[in-house]
Amino acid sequence: MSLLLKLSLVIYAVLVTIYCFQKKFRSQRWLRIFSKMLCAVGFLLVAAACGLESGFRKEPLWSWGIFAALAFSALGDLFLVLQKGEAGRKKFDPFTLGGISFFSAHVLFSAVFVYYRGFHWGTVIAALGLAGIQLGMLARVKRRLDLFSIFSLIYLAALGFMAANGFLFFTGITLEASSPYFLCAAVGAVLFLISDLLLCYKLFLNGKAEWAEIGNTIAYFGGQALFALTLLYV
Repeated sequence: MSLLLKLSLVIYAVLVTIYCFQKKFRSQRWLRIFSKMLCAVGFLLVAAACGLESGFRKEPLWSWGIFAALAFSALGDLFLVLQKGEAGRKKFDPFTLGGISFFSAHVLFSAVFVYYRGFHWGTVIAALGLAGIQLGMLARVKRRLDLFSIFSLIYLAALGFMAANGFLFFTGITLEASSPYFLCAAVGAVLFLISDLLLCYKLFLNGKAEWAEIGNTIAYFGGQALFALTLLYV
């Protein structure tokens, strides 16, 4: 592991820690925006360091596909942190644009995963199942099926498909011959799923659940770091 990669991991860990504990400065919106974007730059820095160490050459489709997906995630972070007031009130508010960016990231992650692990119908079932859970959640809070709600169903279907395809990498891990990027991809996908489910819980069921917000942050940035680390091992 190169000095650049070690340094980028330390910087990233420090930035995420600062972001998690800046809730006491919640009135300072500029600090929230600045710290969140530093974290996004942080996981891109980790990905770049991993790619430079591996040369971006051994599996270029994986390397550049994952890096592009992480870039869309960073763009989504920017939009989400710029959101003011309740999400979904306007067709193209920052929250919706952030959702589109993350949706694009899920599509890229899924495309790479399917290319390397193949297509399995179980991933479609997982996608439909997650969308069904979201539909039940919307019915529970008696939210009308507006454009924002429909997009949330599509988004969670894409998330479920991505997470299920990432989870399939667990099947490639054996004691005899395992690749670290299998484990990083699988755990990263699971953490990404957990982070978005916690976000949905806070957004649709319990807006005062601060634990869900903290859990969402830790799971999300942990998952992004693991996705970035796959560039080191492919």
